[in-house]
Amino acid sequence: MKKAFYLIIINTLLQIIPPSGVRGLFAQNSITTPTGTPLTIGNNGVKLANLTSASTPAASNNLALSVDAVGNIILVPAAASGVGDPSFRIVNSNNTMGGTGSGNATTALGVANTFFGFNAGYSTGATAAGSQNAFFGANAGFYSTATCCNTFAGASAGVFNTLGASNTFLGQAAGANNRTGNQNIMIGVSAGYDGIGTTAKNSNYSTFIGNYTGQNSTANYNTFIGYAAGQFSTTGANNIWIGNFAGGNAGITNNNSCIFIGDQSGSWTGTNFASPTTVVNNLTNATSIGFQSQVTVSNALTLGGVGAYAVKVGIGMHNPQYPLDVKGVVNMRVAYNNPSMKINDRDFMGVGEEGEFWVSNFKIRYQNENQWSDKVFEKDYKLMKINDLDNFITQNKHLPNIPSAKEVVAKGIDNAEMTAKLLEKIEEMSLYIIQLEKRVKLLER
Repeated sequence: MKKAFYLIIINTLLQIIPPSGVRGLFAQNSITTPTGTPLTIGNNGVKLANLTSASTPAASNNLALSVDAVGNIILVPAAASGVGDPSFRIVNSNNTMGGTGSGNATTALGVANTFFGFNAGYSTGATAAGSQNAFFGANAGFYSTATCCNTFAGASAGVFNTLGASNTFLGQAAGANNRTGNQNIMIGVSAGYDGIGTTAKNSNYSTFIGNYTGQNSTANYNTFIGYAAGQFSTTGANNIWIGNFAGGNAGITNNNSCIFIGDQSGSWTGTNFASPTTVVNNLTNATSIGFQSQVTVSNALTLGGVGAYAVKVGIGMHNPQYPLDVKGVVNMRVAYNNPSMKINDRDFMGVGEEGEFWVSNFKIRYQNENQWSDKVFEKDYKLMKINDLDNFITQNKHLPNIPSAKEVVAKGIDNAEMTAKLLEKIEEMSLYIIQLEKRVKLLER
């Protein structure tokens, strides 16, 4: 089988290289041998000339196809006679290795592997039956052993990976410290790698995209996207952080199930927040959205940052003017006997047991003194005579300057205006009582 494979390679070379390009071999386009007799070429292998499209074959490039001690096809210096460290070889018909030390083996047990670069896949080829791996770059996948289905591209990408499988690491030192983590995607320089020693950083089912993302993460199910996103997160899991430096503060290590969206979002997150350097008691199920947005309690959602980075949220409009600006109907569903709105942590509005709406802890503010009823006590105030008041009530069934029940049902009332009018009637009543008291005293004399 192996001899037939060699014949196929040589025949292919003859099809693509002009006869004059194979130095010192033949002058025909094909070679035939008796049935069952292999083609034998000298110990120095098949030497290829340097060919260009515009010139005749030049001097030898000093490389030759050869065979190592166990029959693997290798590319070696012309004078090596099949010995030494090959820079290219095909092993067991299904492993392809290129680069000094790649696969590091004369006997490789794995299948369907492709290693290119200095020491790429060094251990996989030497000691274990890794399969279906593709390692590109110096030291890429260096320590990988009996693992499968990894793609590492970049110098030292996945360099310390041993048994981790189904990972994709793209970028210099991407996923370098992952040892046994599976099904991760890490893209960017040092993505998932803190650059310190060889401490294992095993994540599973995580996606890190961007230089230095998730450098210290050892937890699962995290998605960090953006330059240095999640850079300091360690044991926090099930997070989604999107944006440059998202969740990037050094005090954030174990937030769980949190969502940060926006540059530097969640960067200074943590309960008992005082400053970027005193973050403690990390969070669960917290979400912050917007540039430098921050959240400091669990089970919370914040929009925008604070101070100069605060935002205006508009619903139903494109130009909000306030922290929350709504154009349209706002419907609140609340439980009975529970406040539905608080102001400064005090109950303001709610719903009673029978569905009635109530308000509490509020004041009515007037814009000027004329809106109040003290005018009744001015000297020029004309108090209606008792007989006239009696006639008005008899005819209209309500007090003067007070809306009727029909008007209230049709138009409603203004609380501030009605409060002032009711006081006006009380003050008028006080004047009537004073007048009556004076008459009683006159009669008593």
